[in-house]
Amino acid sequence: MTSTVLENKTSINDSKAIIEASLPYQVLHLASKFASKDESRHVLLYINCYKVEKTNSIVIESTNGHCLFRWIGKVNDYYNFPSDKSILIHKDHFNKSDIKATNVDFYNDNTFQVWHATNKSFSTYEKVYGTYPTTSQLIPDKLDCLPGDGISFNSQYLGLYFNAIHRYLGSNKVSTLFSNKPTSPVIFKSELDFNRLEGTDVTFLIMPVMVRK
Repeated sequence: MTSTVLENKTSINDSKAIIEASLPYQVLHLASKFASKDESRHVLLYINCYKVEKTNSIVIESTNGHCLFRWIGKVNDYYNFPSDKSILIHKDHFNKSDIKATNVDFYNDNTFQVWHATNKSFSTYEKVYGTYPTTSQLIPDKLDCLPGDGISFNSQYLGLYFNAIHRYLGSNKVSTLFSNKPTSPVIFKSELDFNRLEGTDVTFLIMPVMVRK
């Protein structure tokens, strides 16, 4: 497992600092696109990251209150989440695309290290305390794909999603829509290719717009 690899990495501030999470840079960059830009919404300015022990998986998610981005990946030799607490990371740390970046290691001394193909860089981030919305309850347990009527969307949010993911869509890769009815959340699932993460799925949730007839 990753523990033997992680033990050899040290923080910029403290050689004894402990890694709380090792996460994929490109997924964090995508998540930054869907965090809120409204300063008054505070916790929604952040990317929420945590581990689900039951499934041994890592969740990276963000929302602006209108749509939700979510990635779930298995713990493996590159990505891990030793911390038993969630980590909130401000979107501005990862709003810049970097296709050569691979891992990001987050330490308990509020520093993080971005690993590239040929080098590495250190930064600091502010430890934030707050309660992130329980987004899992927004996703329907069952999606019948039987809307029974036309479904309307805010084109701005659809454009935000597809413009963000298009560079990671491999040839012949598609995005699939799942729904129930025009008044319930709609899910898009897309298979993307990142560094060290080929064929990984991301989820985009969006609420339909009610059109008065």
